[in-house]
This record gives sequence, structure tokens and C-alpha cells, in this order.
Amino acid sequence: MWHRLLPARDEHPGKMPGPHLALLECLNTKNYQSYQVLAMTQKLTWEDYEDVGLALFERFPDLDPLEVRFTDLLRWICEVDDFVSDPASSTEGKLERIQMAWLEEWQDANA
Repeated sequence: MWHRLLPARDEHPGKMPGPHLALLECLNTKNYQSYQVLAMTQKLTWEDYEDVGLALFERFPDLDPLEVRFTDLLRWICEVDDFVSDPASSTEGKLERIQMAWLEEWQDANA
């Protein structure tokens, strides 16, 4: 039932199909084998801040993200499996988005 809540392909006209659209299509059609293949091949970049934040939370579940220095955060992000972006292209804004995604996961777990 929950898969009916996902957006249909034509709800976002003019947008190029990307990995998220492919994921939604796999879930909408309940094609879980395709989903597993997609999940195994997806590479993470600075734009995947929610996925990177989740990976950091899974690695450091008891660590308050607001107490992490940006130098450590940058190093840990680059150590995340499947993270392929150039560390030199990081910015304070990108690090903050990842930190806030990690914080949201941490707050949900510690509520």
C-alpha cells in the first residue's frame, strides 16, 4: 500500500530521470531485485547529504554531530563506503548539510 504514496514519473515534468527516480520506479513496481542492484551501484557525492548523514550516524550512533569538528567530519565523509566526490570540492555549506542530516538521524534515535 505504501508504494502508492510515491510520486509518479510525470509529477516532475522537465526533470531528468536520476537514481532517485529509478529507485522510486523500482519501489512503485515492487521490483526489489532491481532496487538491490541500484542500491549496490549508487555512488555517493556531496549532493547525497541525507545518505551520507545516515552512513555517519550508522558508523557513530552515540556521537553528537554538533560536537564534531569539520576537519574530522570531512575525513569521515571521505571514508564512507561508495563516497566518490573530490574532498577538495567540499564547502562549509556542504559539510553543514551533511552534519544536519546526521543530526536529524541522531535526534530521532535519541528522542
